[in-house]
Amino acid sequence: MQLSQLLYTSFASQPMTREEIDEIVRKAQCNNSQQLITGLLLYGNGRFMQLLEGDEQLIVKLYNKIAKDSRHKSLDLVVLRPAKKRIMGEWSMGLLNLETYGLDQEIELREILFDAPRERRNEGLDIVDTMREFTKAVNSTARTREVFEA
Repeated sequence: MQLSQLLYTSFASQPMTREEIDEIVRKAQCNNSQQLITGLLLYGNGRFMQLLEGDEQLIVKLYNKIAKDSRHKSLDLVVLRPAKKRIMGEWSMGLLNLETYGLDQEIELREILFDAPRERRNEGLDIVDTMREFTKAVNSTARTREVFEA
């Protein structure tokens, strides 16, 4: 098995409810754990960013399946590369819903992206930085929208 990491972004075809996002994650957790795939899904303001980790052939196959899902559009493959270690540890699929971002999620995000053990953080630092920037951009867009809609 060649451990690899795949990071992509996409736009939701239509606005998604919290329940729809939660259902995507529940199904992913079940399917991914059977194939030893780990990852994290970020969602906010109609945008997705997802990190997949596992056997390269399996995560590419999963990415191709996701690309055909009508709930997504404008997929952009950001990174596909070999990895020495997983960033997400044993998570079959974590979720950070940036639309319901609150104190619990802030603590969780800090643990995932900022307080990871040094060897995991250093191994995937560029991916973590990309996810961090995505989070900032989505939150900034949401704050800007609130100002103009007020």
